Amino acid sequence: ELLARFSLKSMLTKKWRSTFWIAFGKNQMLFFRSKHDFDEWAANPYLSTIERNLLVKTTIDFKNDAYKPGFNMKGYKVSSIKSKYIRDGKTKRMASNFKLERFNARGVSTSIVIALGGKNAGEVGALHAVMCEMARKCGHEVSSETVDADMGMDSDAEGSVFGSDYGSIGFSFSNV
Repeated sequence: ELLARFSLKSMLTKKWRSTFWIAFGKNQMLFFRSKHDFDEWAANPYLSTIERNLLVKTTIDFKNDAYKPGFNMKGYKVSSIKSKYIRDGKTKRMASNFKLERFNARGVSTSIVIALGGKNAGEVGALHAVMCEMARKCGHEVSSETVDADMGMDSDAEGSVFGSDYGSIGFSFSNV
């Protein structure tokens, strides 16, 4: 199950919500509240355009968001995947998460667009890889950040490492 924080309120209260995502075309990602909402969006011919758009929780358009009125943005940055222990009832479980940030037109300040995570590191890693690949395919300047591999990592008695670091990808719309 993939989890997300879409709003400022959910980020401040640290409330994770279940989500379902699709890659839409070469440069867009759509996030839905559930697979059921996606199925309605994709297959229900009786929905109006407004009703169909209301089923989409968040749309990320890596190529065209910089040109939307009121966005005043320069680009996006996909943070590295970090792993940490979270409480799940009485037990502690490993969870992976990363964030998508938006740079303003001056390129100095960022705001978090969406935080994504989950207990299944493979599912979180697949979403992270798709986001990073869309950035590359959109032809934007791609820069890589290195993150300390020991940061946020825990190991078991045999010495194997839990968690992963897939790196950070940052890119801007300056070349478009």
